[in-house]
Amino acid sequence: MKKVMLSVVLVATCSLMATSSAWAAFGIAPGSLSARVENEDGTVDRQAGSHPYAFSLGFAVNKTAQGFSEGGAMRDVVVDLPAGMYANPASVPTCSREEFEGALPECPPSSQVGVVRAFIPGTGEALGPIYNLAPPPGVAVQFGFSVAELTALFNGSVRGEAGFSVRDAALNLPEEATAVAATIWGTPADPSHDAERGQEASEGSGPPVSSEGALLPYLTLPDTCGGPQQVTVSIDSKLQPGFFVSQTTVLSDEFGAASALTGCEVVPFSPTVLAATSTASAEGASGLDFSLSLPNQGLLNPKQNGVTETQPERMEVVLPEGVTANPSAAQGLNGCSPSQIGLITAVGVSPARFNEAPPSCPESSKLGTLTAHTPLLEEELTGSVYLASPHDNPFNSLLALYIVARAPERGVLIKLAANASINPATGQIATTIDGMPPIPYSSVGLRLREGPRAPLITPQTCGEYRTTARLYPFSAPDSPVERSTPFKITSGANGGSCAFSESALPSHPSFEAGSNVPLAGTYSPFVFRISRSDGEQRFSSVSATLPTGLLGKLKGIPYCSDSAIATANSRTAEGDGALELSSPSCPSASQIGVVDVSAGARARCIWLVPTRVDRSALRSSPLRSRVRLTLVRWRSELLCR
Repeated sequence: MKKVMLSVVLVATCSLMATSSAWAAFGIAPGSLSARVENEDGTVDRQAGSHPYAFSLGFAVNKTAQGFSEGGAMRDVVVDLPAGMYANPASVPTCSREEFEGALPECPPSSQVGVVRAFIPGTGEALGPIYNLAPPPGVAVQFGFSVAELTALFNGSVRGEAGFSVRDAALNLPEEATAVAATIWGTPADPSHDAERGQEASEGSGPPVSSEGALLPYLTLPDTCGGPQQVTVSIDSKLQPGFFVSQTTVLSDEFGAASALTGCEVVPFSPTVLAATSTASAEGASGLDFSLSLPNQGLLNPKQNGVTETQPERMEVVLPEGVTANPSAAQGLNGCSPSQIGLITAVGVSPARFNEAPPSCPESSKLGTLTAHTPLLEEELTGSVYLASPHDNPFNSLLALYIVARAPERGVLIKLAANASINPATGQIATTIDGMPPIPYSSVGLRLREGPRAPLITPQTCGEYRTTARLYPFSAPDSPVERSTPFKITSGANGGSCAFSESALPSHPSFEAGSNVPLAGTYSPFVFRISRSDGEQRFSSVSATLPTGLLGKLKGIPYCSDSAIATANSRTAEGDGALELSSPSCPSASQIGVVDVSAGARARCIWLVPTRVDRSALRSSPLRSRVRLTLVRWRSELLCR
């Protein structure tokens, strides 16, 4: 079956080349590029997330009347697969470079993953096996073939800038080829491939060769339905290296028409989510441990058309009410800029895309660590969580995160952006990640840092709290799956006794007030200070009655007008606090004092920038005045001593 199909592809591409003598440019012959996934009976495999029997790809280059490549021999070949289509190198034994190199490869039959036919001018048609090679450092997967004098090593990589699609690239082809047709087997150890296993068998000059490898699938189709699945081939010539020409085709049926994937309703999706604060103490500085696990159902199912579990394309995580941001984390914390993370999409474009370069985010922007496991690699992926620069990130938001995972040994680099929003009424934090990778992973674990400057503060009261996650699978992006996971606060602040409601918390605020110069009848600054300890009730409002005889002299101090106060009142959006500080609504001459506010968990408070107290117009009585406080907009429950 495969020999017949390969021959048909090669005959078709050579026929196209025979009519292309009028073409004067190097490139892929129009109409020669084809891509197809099929079942063992030759029909098209349309099941999303399935393991096809075979994937076939063929193309030809423009050809001169003498049968050579127009515009120079092909030098490099780059193949971009549809996002979500991948090979599992861990399911097939590898062939070492020592076994592969030589006049003819001596790779074990179990490492063969397909066959290739190439037309070489002056030599004719050449046919040979494609092997799963042991990849060198920095390469995720490598396969290669060596027929006649044409040897090619294809290095596979994951392209973050293109939605985490797989790219296979063969560089510096040593021999000219004017047409290529390759077939990759879905399950390489399947006995039905024995007639083409090994060099002699593939040429039809030797007996069938069996594989000693496990009967495990190598290829998996995307788990998204609708829309054609695109395959792009790019080539350059030896005369113009680096100048690539490309053609794109779609996975097609037996008639050459686009073949969309179907059957997403049977694609499994069974995520498990766990989330807990790093401390069980109330109102304490805390990190967060978060994990997402997937059982990878069907990934190693050898049955043809067995369906592999999908992954989430989008994830929303909402922390329970009472878990708030910790202002103390801001001390010494910097943001990672778009250039440092390698952002290539514009602000406001979702999902964000990044370049392939390692990030250069400052260590001072790091908020946590990441570990991940995928069944496609033996190596663990590790990485970091960084704070994005406020309002200079993919969401133009105050709070955003960058998540980076890498496996340096395999050249894998994953970058994601997460938007964090805070409910202004409750302080509740919701984080959304778009554009997650469509490649299988068993688990992902995020750990936000612990300690006095941890990024979160736990709830004030003891009890059970639940984190909610909504996960949108690639197979059904409009039908999220919701998971809820609990954690418990089991002790009061600083290890004290539990309270199960805020009204049951103690309320013992400390209070200090007085003049700096303790002399009767003397002008002196007046200081007023009120604070509370962790684990005590929060302030709802503050009022004070000054002692008899303590007066303020307002003569000569101009008023802050009602219109100026209205302007200050209108500045309620993110960043308007800094705007009010840099450009006060009230005239500087009306200022009569300052207010300092400290916020954060435990004793590690951060002092906010001092704000002004301005004199406003008198109200109803000549002895009654009003002052206006222009504050940075921190919520009252974040105040600490």
